Parts: sequence; structure tokens; C-alpha cells
Amino acid sequence: MSTFDDRFAVRLDDIYEMYSETAVYKDNYDTLIDSAVAVIVEHNMQQYTDSGIDIAGAVAVIKVRGSEVTDRPYRDYKFVIGSNIYNVEDVFRSDGIEHAMTVTE
Repeated sequence: MSTFDDRFAVRLDDIYEMYSETAVYKDNYDTLIDSAVAVIVEHNMQQYTDSGIDIAGAVAVIKVRGSEVTDRPYRDYKFVIGSNIYNVEDVFRSDGIEHAMTVTE
């Protein structure tokens, strides 16, 4: 890893430490994949619309680090946070560092 990558990873860890919530991660058959992953849930999605990402029908954008969820999540996989069940709709970014996806409830 380059020095830039190292510094970026530290900053990303700081962001997740401040803003993440713990979620249960399940596949589309409700099979448990991981009982505790750190996710960031964004309900203000205006920035994504401005970037040309289709958020129609989505209730939020969820981000999860690639170090916690190594494989790209599939459509209809689930993140459960408390009593909220978020279904993956579209993974619009998956770069090895982080997966970002629109979700429905």
C-alpha cells in the first residue's frame, strides 16, 4: 500500500468510528453472513442525485468497508439495524475500499 492509501485508510476508519452503526448482514435467503458489520446509513441522498445516481425508490444509501464485507453485496441482501431491515437495491460503487449501495425497506 502507498503512503496515500495508508493515510486514506486511517481517515476512513475515523469516519466509520464516528458515524457508523452496527448491522447484521444477511443474504437474500435470510442466511446470516455476519452478525456485526459497521455501516454508515445516509438518508439525505441529494448529493447522489446530483452525481447522476438513480435513487428512485431508495430510502437510504448504505456504505460498508470492503475490509468488513469483502464480496460485493448482491441485490436483495439485507442489513438489519435494530428493527429496520434494509434490502440492497443497487450497488453503485464497489472499489475494494468501500461498497456503496441504495437500499429499500
